[in-house]
Amino acid sequence: MTHRVTALLTGATGFIGTELAEHIVAAGIPLRATSATGGSVASTVAVKPIAMSDSDAFAALCEGVDTVFHLAGIAHQRAAEQDYRLINTDAAVALMKAAIDAGVSTFVFLSSSRADQPLPGVDPYALSKREAEQRLTALAEASSIRLIILRPALVYGPGVKGNLALLARAIQRGCPLPPEQGARSMIDRSELCRCLLALAMSEAGGKVQVLTLADSQTYSTRRIMQALRKAAGKGSGVTLPLWCWRLGARALDLLTGASSGSSEFRLFGNDTVTCSSLAFANIPMPSTQFEDAAGDILTASGPSSA
Repeated sequence: MTHRVTALLTGATGFIGTELAEHIVAAGIPLRATSATGGSVASTVAVKPIAMSDSDAFAALCEGVDTVFHLAGIAHQRAAEQDYRLINTDAAVALMKAAIDAGVSTFVFLSSSRADQPLPGVDPYALSKREAEQRLTALAEASSIRLIILRPALVYGPGVKGNLALLARAIQRGCPLPPEQGARSMIDRSELCRCLLALAMSEAGGKVQVLTLADSQTYSTRRIMQALRKAAGKGSGVTLPLWCWRLGARALDLLTGASSGSSEFRLFGNDTVTCSSLAFANIPMPSTQFEDAAGDILTASGPSSA
């Protein structure tokens, strides 16, 4: 059955937002979309440019809305701790307060798997998401709104940024492979959006739901790069020893001003989670693997210069 509701989507022109907008429109749900830059999504939906620091605009945004999908935030950048808190925490709380006042029934907050155990003084992004979760939960428990907090693992898909984009370009330039080291959890962007929308539309579950989303696999940097090499039609490749990669990671930290060891952890650390069961809402678990999307990711990363 198609649910005739109006959805508000923040961060609509972001990596995940553009995909979620497609899913919402395909489900026949009227969509109101915002982002910092504006533009359009899902071919026909105009995106209103609104800064998340402009809390005065939130009341009008939430008027007549049944479900809020709050994706807007800052990540993959070195922002000051107060900026993470302003956008990822304070703005989320202000938006939910406006949603409660407007009679919104469901508020979906896109958090991060890193919010489960943030490292004080090391990961201000994760800390800002964790604080937002805590404050949003308190608001939900004191009101009639339903809150769904989703903690996705590393999200991949065409147009992905960060380390996955760097690895895709590295493969196109003939970068050698690392040894088998480390493991992390990931989830396909389309699978994430499918689950996200289905959970919001389901009436199952409690008043406050906190769910971790990932596929059933664990991925090393070697596995990711091998999948990209195969998609590029390249051979098995040469493997450089771990010490070479560690030297390169340390150099990258120095060049970028990142904290010591951060590049090595992103390449070879262990960051795995277990996907929460979705059986309570009769939603199929994520089944897409990175190898299924490697070709599209490689194509979207740009032409090979090798």
